[in-house]
Amino acid sequence: MVPIDEVYRRLRDVPEDGHWYLMSVLWQLDPAPPATKAPASLQRDVERVVEHIAAHWPQRAIFTGIRTLERLGEVTLNHDEPYVLAMISALGDRWDPEPRPTAIRADQELRESLLWRAFEVEGGGEVSLTNVDKYSHAGTGWADTLRTLAADGTLPRSRLLHECLRALSRDFSAYRAGFFAQLYTTLTPTKEELDQPRLIRLLSAPIPATVAFAVRHLTTVDKAGGLDDPAFVNGAGAALTVPAKNTPLAVLTLLTRIRTRHPALTPAVTELYALGLEHQHRDVQHRALTLLQALDARDPVAERLDLLEPTIAREATTWLQATTPPTPTTQTTPQPTPAPPEPTAAPGAAAGPRTHSTPAADLAHPSPVTAAVSGASVAAAVERSVDERVAALLAGETTPYEIELFLADVAAGRVSGDLKGPARKVLRRGDDGALRHQVAALVLGQAPTVRGDLLAERLAEVHAIATGKAEPRTLLATPTDAAGWIAPDVLVARLAHSASVGLEPLHHDLVAALLRIHPDGREIALRAASDLPGQAGAAVRYALGAATNTATTPNTTTPNTAAPNTAAPNTAAPNTDATPNTATTPNTAGTPNTAATPNAATPNTAAPKTAAASDAVAGGGEVVSGAGGVDVGQFLRAPIEPKTAAVWIAAARARAPLDDDPVLIAAGLDKPGQGQAASIALRVTVQEHQYKEGPHTRTVRWCEQDLRLHRWAADQPTVASSSQPDGGPDWILWAAQIWPHDAEVFCAAALEEMLWAAGTERAYSASATLDALAVHPGRMGPLAAGVLVAGMTAAEIGHRTRAAEAFAALVPDRLDPALVADAMVKLAHHATASRWASALRSSAASVAVLAGALPRLPRDHPGLHTLLTTLHEESVRAGKPPASPKTTPHEESVRAGTPLASPELRAWLEGFTGTTKAAKTARAILREQA
Repeated sequence: MVPIDEVYRRLRDVPEDGHWYLMSVLWQLDPAPPATKAPASLQRDVERVVEHIAAHWPQRAIFTGIRTLERLGEVTLNHDEPYVLAMISALGDRWDPEPRPTAIRADQELRESLLWRAFEVEGGGEVSLTNVDKYSHAGTGWADTLRTLAADGTLPRSRLLHECLRALSRDFSAYRAGFFAQLYTTLTPTKEELDQPRLIRLLSAPIPATVAFAVRHLTTVDKAGGLDDPAFVNGAGAALTVPAKNTPLAVLTLLTRIRTRHPALTPAVTELYALGLEHQHRDVQHRALTLLQALDARDPVAERLDLLEPTIAREATTWLQATTPPTPTTQTTPQPTPAPPEPTAAPGAAAGPRTHSTPAADLAHPSPVTAAVSGASVAAAVERSVDERVAALLAGETTPYEIELFLADVAAGRVSGDLKGPARKVLRRGDDGALRHQVAALVLGQAPTVRGDLLAERLAEVHAIATGKAEPRTLLATPTDAAGWIAPDVLVARLAHSASVGLEPLHHDLVAALLRIHPDGREIALRAASDLPGQAGAAVRYALGAATNTATTPNTTTPNTAAPNTAAPNTAAPNTDATPNTATTPNTAGTPNTAATPNAATPNTAAPKTAAASDAVAGGGEVVSGAGGVDVGQFLRAPIEPKTAAVWIAAARARAPLDDDPVLIAAGLDKPGQGQAASIALRVTVQEHQYKEGPHTRTVRWCEQDLRLHRWAADQPTVASSSQPDGGPDWILWAAQIWPHDAEVFCAAALEEMLWAAGTERAYSASATLDALAVHPGRMGPLAAGVLVAGMTAAEIGHRTRAAEAFAALVPDRLDPALVADAMVKLAHHATASRWASALRSSAASVAVLAGALPRLPRDHPGLHTLLTTLHEESVRAGKPPASPKTTPHEESVRAGTPLASPELRAWLEGFTGTTKAAKTARAILREQA
């Protein structure tokens, strides 16, 4: 042993290279306190030794001498990550098994605190637990030391097992994580010692070997009869994606045992079997297919045929064809090619009835906002005859625009009975919530089976027309483009036509039409709407932006006493386009028109109305200011009828969709989504529930939105609801078009299911929701960001693909990256980071999103390194010249900047220490920006 005083004397003789001398003697340092004062260079020399052995394995127990000097108070060192790596490197000897366990037994701080830091620092190069053990002689490694100390009680065995599992949950490399898996296994934990919740969480680990380790130990638990079956089913999905075939095959075996024990878990197990079809190895695909065939689960197989290896796909196709009865075909009478639409009549010419199924005037007004989206759909709709459209809808091609045109056809009496046979077959198949089921019911004159929201009520109104309970008509709410908008002048023309033939608007049809008024062209349409009668006409004018005669006071002006036109109503077939069908020459002068159409220029001078003045509020009278203003108070006298309230709420939400309406608020219609513009925040909470199942305590965790919203009236769809209406996934695209001005109300109802999609629940409407969001023309806010972010971490790859496409379409031009970042932070504990990282690739906007989100995540967030890698790759990509001259100005600004323009992000990146993947990537980003 070398006395410390002798070391000090030698250090004074070699003041410049003292650290090299120290490395040669520290492993044999005498622990007795020195009698002389330490040289001034000691602190510096010891720090240099620590720095060196943290990166280079000396194969000697040099660290024991460092701890001696520390415990004697001769030096004071920071217990940072280099210090921990120095301990890993040189606490023991490559050839001698005694120094390490002796040092741990003698040093309480080392035993109780510092030692456990070795489970947190990965290391690299020469220095890591794995590497030191790999090249040490048998019996002298770290694993031997830890097993020995656990066996004699120096170290608590339970903590050692626990820290191994914690280390495996970090983002260490597979090579260095292997040390902890091997140590845990060689400790041979009993069934009681196996920590099932942590092992189940490791099924989602990014390292395949770690997943395989977890599956092996959970299999041991299962053989002992103690597996937490529901928890395993909830966590097993990720394990089925491990590339090596043995792990997924073992998982499928466990799932089959669980299904045998718990038949109630069969649906969830079936979904996991289906995930096996998505594996890259044919043996896993074949095993999954065999299990699904045993359950006769054909749909999951049919949905994944294109993912299968050719031989497995052939086997699956043969099985599907053998087990699926062929659908009988129905011979229908060929439909004659429809005549081309007649040209629009010139002013003063007679307007004859049209025979084409599509309103020509509607198609002449595509929304400039959605022209690119609607063009193909509109063109396809024009090319179809009425029966062709019905046949397509019965076959499941239920696009919103086709549904709307179908309703217009039914309301106008243009749908024949030739397709009643196929309609009956659709009804016999069940699934009465599907949209094509509603189409079939209308074809057969049966009532819709879904009730409760605006779309269902509109179906009910059309059913009343189809069954003769209401007059045929031109619907007001049929959109003029595929995004759901109605050109303002077309709506005015339709309402004028309805008035000309003596038809009161259908309530839900009017509400739907008001909500769809396009922002462009309102001024011209308002001038044309000056003489539209009744409450409907006043509401349309108000929606178009007419001035209000009185803001808050009910109208006290004498109601309009002019009698309605007394000419006989027009009995010609309802016109199918937007031009009022009067069967006479339209009035083009300023003289009164004596036909059925109200005069569009001069007030009606017929005899005074003899009804009571109060009728003016309920049915027809209104007071219009000299400049075309609307006296809203005339219609909103208390008590306000529910239908009246709904009409004016719709008008207000069309007039200024995102602003408060003081007139409605003063009238008492002051709820969010009524007179008050709704502003909905994204707030979610991770919930946890424990329950007893025999001797076991089960824990279920899920994420749900805090805000619970309930809509109390189907005719007030701008009042947000946090639950989806009745119906299936094919209703989603149609529901998204109820109010094209704002996507937030739609997303409020969709968010809950998207959160299910990000967990273990099956979300049938998730893909449809993401498709609808990607093309929605309205405002995108916090809830739209929440739906998008939840979709990007969905369990099903199909949903994630849709979400990635929506991200590319919306961010940053339509959806603020800051909102997306905020949603990521709020959903972080419910998400899989690697899925986010994949969805954010190849988008310039991802840099801004990650720069806003990452500083608010903990540095040990699971899978964080994948997000950092995406930030690194995309920031490098953004720093290069644009690859295409079509780069948008926003993309140019993103490329011109750097993610480190945010001081919060820079500070967060600089806070990483150690040698984990996340820390290394953070340092790489900092170097890149430097």
